[in-house]
Order: sequence, then C-alpha cells, then structure tokens
Amino acid sequence: MTRLPALIVLTALTLPAVAGAQRVVFPNGAYDLQACYGVEQGTKCDFLYTPLEERSMFFQTSWFVAVAVDGRNVPAQALSVANANWTAYPSSIKTFRNVPVKVSALFPTSATTFPVVTVSGSAIRNVPVGSGARPATPVQAPAAPAASAYDAVMTNCAAKAGGVLVCTATLTPKR
Repeated sequence: MTRLPALIVLTALTLPAVAGAQRVVFPNGAYDLQACYGVEQGTKCDFLYTPLEERSMFFQTSWFVAVAVDGRNVPAQALSVANANWTAYPSSIKTFRNVPVKVSALFPTSATTFPVVTVSGSAIRNVPVGSGARPATPVQAPAAPAASAYDAVMTNCAAKAGGVLVCTATLTPKR
C-alpha cells in the first residue's frame, strides 16, 4: 500500500464534514439540496432536480418553503430554473432521464440556518446557510503527519447542506 491512500484517509478523518447532499425523492425524480447562502434579497438555495423520465416539467414557487428558526414558514418568492431569469410564475422546461436540472429558490429572509426546507412538503432538516462569497483563494488543508509524502491543497470549497464542505484536493509529492 502506498502512502497516498493513507493521506486520503487522514484527510477524510481530519475533515469530517465531507459527505453527500441532502435529498428528497418523488416518483418522477429527486431533488438534491446543493447549498443555501445569503444574497442581497434574502437567502438562495440551490437544488439539482434529477428526473426519472423524459417529459415537460414545470416548477413553481409554492413547492419550496423554508422554516425560519422562530418557526415561520417562508415560501420562496422566486425560482430560477436552469440558470434562467428569476420568476415568481411557474417555469417549464423539457427534462431528460437522469440529466440534472439546476433549480434555485429565493427566500425573502436572512438566516444562518434553516431547521427545515421543504420541497412539495418533503423535509430537508438542519440546513446551514453560508455567506454569498465564494473562496477566491485556496484553503490550506490541515497538516498531514511528517511521514506523508504529499502536500495537500484544498480549492473550490463550498458549504453544502448539513454542514458538509466539498472541496477539490490537489496532492503534490513532497520534494
């Protein structure tokens, strides 16, 4: 066994936040919550909808509700489907089996966390809300033991649902 797998295991143990997105599943497809973050108008949550069939699909704001820490239900005020312009009206798009579609919901409230975000009544719990800023510079990974033969640099880090931090790792042999 080389030292590379040991470093990867060490990094996984050092960064316990690495995990999958939260998901709600319906008969026609699934929504994976990618991230929620603060924006000027409130809070934006990004989902990937993966359809199970080819069809014309419409999305509407009333399907998306965030629950504030005080228990208020905050319906989405607008949606953006496949990076289109924001709209408060139902939005339609042709979907294809297993081809994800980005759906963003804009909630008119600021938050650092949502106890619940629902999609058509199905709950995703304990949703963290990050800042709107994305890291522009690489984040240095925690130092590996001196025995490691590699340096690790984490880049493109993004906060995801459930306290998950997803990054790209670059491993460079030490010289």
